Amino acid sequence: MADSTINGLTALAAASVVPGTDVAPVWQGSASTTKKVTIADLVTAGNTFGTITASSPATISQTWNNVAVTFTGKLVSITDTASNAASLFQDWQVGGSSKLSIVKTGKILGNGANPYLFLDNSVGSQFGYGTGILNNGGTSLTWAVGGTEVARVDNAGLFSVASGGGYQWSSTTASSGTKDLILLRDAAATLAQRNGTTAQSFRVYNTYTDASNFERGTMDWATTANTLTIGSAKAGTGTARSVNLIAGGVVAMTIGTAADVQIPKTVTAAGTTGAQTINKQSGTVNFAAAATSLVVTNSFVTTSSIIVATVGTNDTTMKIVNAVAAAGSFTLNANAAATAETRVNFVVLN
Repeated sequence: MADSTINGLTALAAASVVPGTDVAPVWQGSASTTKKVTIADLVTAGNTFGTITASSPATISQTWNNVAVTFTGKLVSITDTASNAASLFQDWQVGGSSKLSIVKTGKILGNGANPYLFLDNSVGSQFGYGTGILNNGGTSLTWAVGGTEVARVDNAGLFSVASGGGYQWSSTTASSGTKDLILLRDAAATLAQRNGTTAQSFRVYNTYTDASNFERGTMDWATTANTLTIGSAKAGTGTARSVNLIAGGVVAMTIGTAADVQIPKTVTAAGTTGAQTINKQSGTVNFAAAATSLVVTNSFVTTSSIIVATVGTNDTTMKIVNAVAAAGSFTLNANAAATAETRVNFVVLN
């Protein structure tokens, strides 16, 4: 038959090529002859380099030079009508063992199977089989380990952990060190600082310069073994501070800087005698000369209150008093009429 030039052949569109059936002419240099080869074999041969002794990378070289065009360097388009779930877009191997591959679902596998990096614009990235960070539709980020959610942060910036989780600090500069401070959830609305049988300490600082100069409040089991210590402490340039015990915003007791116990009181001025209203746990009143009883109105007092009263003036006749509690008041009764104005001290105990 007559020779035909390649330019004279009918063009065949790429979409119409059947790789395993359609053929192309190939000049075989070793035999000085032209032979045919299927398109599939031609592609395989073109990507098989055999044994090489010098670097000979397969290179795709392009120059992009149009700012208006969004270029694509290499496109692999697969119509997945039916395939195994583990099917790979690409697989890079060394010595026949997979080192890096891309699964059709978008997972990038290292060392053939694990760990993997899952990339998806809608859910973010996920590392390892069920271990990683997940973007929950833009409302929160979830951290998972081994397929179990362990923590998340929502779009309000609130960070939460699973009920069995907590916060812990390492004893060294490496986070993998022994954990010696741990905050945990004991139960609903119950925060715990615990670490086995190790005594714990909690400190709130008023001032802090360094570990040798500070003022702080403390609650701990470490100052004295098996004893709960609550109070204030200082060191170096720090100043000793009082401790108030309050209820309903009202100071019920103060421990002073000299370790003295103070309770709220009202001292009735000299010259003011007779019945008084004193809504404090302690105070003083003054009996007028010749008086034998005195009523104190006090909101702390109930019929069950214990009232300790002592005579605070060295009167010649009035030496002792008793206190009779009623609801909202108490009556002081003297052993004898006062010779002159006489002070009586009282403390209310409930």
